[in-house]
Amino acid sequence: DYIRTFPDRKFNLSKYNTWAVDSWFYSNDSNWPSTTKGIVSLDRDGLEGSRNKAMDLGVKDGKLSVFLSSNGSTWDIANISGSTPLLLNNWHHVALVFDGFSYKVLLNGNEEILIKSPIKIASKNSSQIIIGTTADKPMSQSWKGYLDELRISDARDLNAPYLCDTTMP
Repeated sequence: DYIRTFPDRKFNLSKYNTWAVDSWFYSNDSNWPSTTKGIVSLDRDGLEGSRNKAMDLGVKDGKLSVFLSSNGSTWDIANISGSTPLLLNNWHHVALVFDGFSYKVLLNGNEEILIKSPIKIASKNSSQIIIGTTADKPMSQSWKGYLDELRISDARDLNAPYLCDTTMP
């Protein structure tokens, strides 16, 4: 199961100079080390498929992964996984932060992935947030486990406590 929001101009992250997405996640999926599962995605046009890409944050092959697109059809900004193996049946905290110059993925408060690029993702006023799966393949890449305290903000304060507070829920 997953949640898809209604299209809303507030989800057009490309209009913000800085933004952040963060969440707690817990997986109990025994296939986790060999699959791709979405935590949160940004669908730029509300239609499933390969031409709606903006952002996917999730787990691929047991490690954090981030996919970012500036054109909506390819992962041209980033298609990368972290190096830290994630533990099954444990809570983890993830934050994806864009500071106007680079994208950072934090795992439990520590930098896991750094993408040096000022290019903004391809969201627009009809963008939707998808919680618990990826934008491309919602049924086959849906999350198995728990997601808690998902936040999306314009991240004016990039040192905000919620980006660093990794006390388990």
